[in-house]
Amino acid sequence: MLERPKTRGGSAQDNTDALRERLSTTTEAYGRFVPREFLNLLGIDDIRKVALGQQVERKMTILFADIRDFTALSESMSPQENFNFLNSYLVQMEPVITAHGGFIDKYIGDAIMALFPDSPDAALRCSLALLERLEAYNAGRQRAGYRPIKIGIGINTGIVILGTVGGAARMDGTVIGDAVNLAARLERLSKGYGVSILVSEYTLYSLDEPSLWLIRFLDRTHVRGKQDTQSVYEVFSGDPAPLREAKARGLKSFEQALAYFHLDDIKSARDQIIAYLATAPDDDAARAYLERCETATEGPGRSLTDSLPPWREEYAFGQVTRR
Repeated sequence: MLERPKTRGGSAQDNTDALRERLSTTTEAYGRFVPREFLNLLGIDDIRKVALGQQVERKMTILFADIRDFTALSESMSPQENFNFLNSYLVQMEPVITAHGGFIDKYIGDAIMALFPDSPDAALRCSLALLERLEAYNAGRQRAGYRPIKIGIGINTGIVILGTVGGAARMDGTVIGDAVNLAARLERLSKGYGVSILVSEYTLYSLDEPSLWLIRFLDRTHVRGKQDTQSVYEVFSGDPAPLREAKARGLKSFEQALAYFHLDDIKSARDQIIAYLATAPDDDAARAYLERCETATEGPGRSLTDSLPPWREEYAFGQVTRR
């Protein structure tokens, strides 16, 4: 009986199995740095086939999530504590994004940039799930004696270029385009309004079932890097129940206050906001508008709304249904 030839260190079959195992683990390791979904969108089935300059243009929804006041928080921790905290947080968020059909393109410090190739609705469902997971994560932090954290989320939908950039010795996969910049800017704006989730008008009008979400118009504002003003909408489906219900009940009153404000009737806007806040005292966005009204009436000259476009009826989102 013929025997299979042996090589130093074991049989040929053993060596083949070991090589396959090594290739499999190597591919898996690369997948932690270059998402498999990213390669699939480029039409690449093997990371060894990635080349500089490969690209594809397509419509996607981009989600940015960022920890509020992370700089101040990190200053109270050592570098090792910073890394431990960030990893404990990110390991909670990553599975939520994957479970909703998205994938993480990159981490930018404490920020997460995630892509949803197929559905803006999936991005909104993911944002609510992220807030739910954060609530559970904060419960654990409080039990351990740490203060809870908050996050802001910005979502935009548009055409992007997905591809590889870099040089001969070092390249990276990335997504570029105005749609990405607007999503990042919306996330930053969420802090100023005191809300958890902001979406663009492009995402709003791309939703398959907008009636499933609690959404209200928040502002028509200039966004840095954009020539035209942008309509900004808050998704408040993930707010705590009392605040969520108060916002839904007072939607028409809130929109009327914003209409007065954008029509430069600051006194009526202020009176309407004060009346609204009596029913929704924890609405930070309304309080932000009240501060703007107070600022506009403090001094003579040009008002806050001189640079804002007039109110239009289409800015009102109308009646919302509970999700």
